[in-house]
Amino acid sequence: MASANPAIKLTVKADAVTAPGTRQTTNDSTRGSTSTTSRTRQLEEGYRITVSNWSKDPGAKLCGLTVDYAIVVGFFNTSAKVKRGVKEIVRGSASLPDLNGTNPQSILTQTVTTGQSAAVASSTRTDSNGDSSTATAAVVYRESMDGICFVVKSGDRVVATFTSGKVPKELPLELLKK
Repeated sequence: MASANPAIKLTVKADAVTAPGTRQTTNDSTRGSTSTTSRTRQLEEGYRITVSNWSKDPGAKLCGLTVDYAIVVGFFNTSAKVKRGVKEIVRGSASLPDLNGTNPQSILTQTVTTGQSAAVASSTRTDSNGDSSTATAAVVYRESMDGICFVVKSGDRVVATFTSGKVPKELPLELLKK
């Protein structure tokens, strides 16, 4: 018979996933004295959090575990004064299905919208002497899931923590205090 309060020895991981059917790409071009070619892509992305119990009791059943998480969505912008940074932090919480023995269980976080756009603009100018010159400029803007941190709790007790990617150093501490 499984013990009422089994030893908890959890392994945890997070994998990035793209929601099915959410990848959208558009291409645009305009012509004239100034021509622009751009490409935009948008995705709905999230994480799959997987938890396993590797305690010495193979019949252990763990119930009532919750996961509090924070997803860091970052940006990169070649045309801004601040080139890189955090666009937003998406917080969430979910109940984990019961863990039986060493069978892993997974939950999906909420999804975040990320995107990328790139544009190249070329303009041709002709001066009063009839000489022409061409100027080209490229702009890239990208949003991405930069990282995740989460805590697994049994009631108010933290039983596992996880951090991956570019996560502000204070974020895991905020989740632990919650």
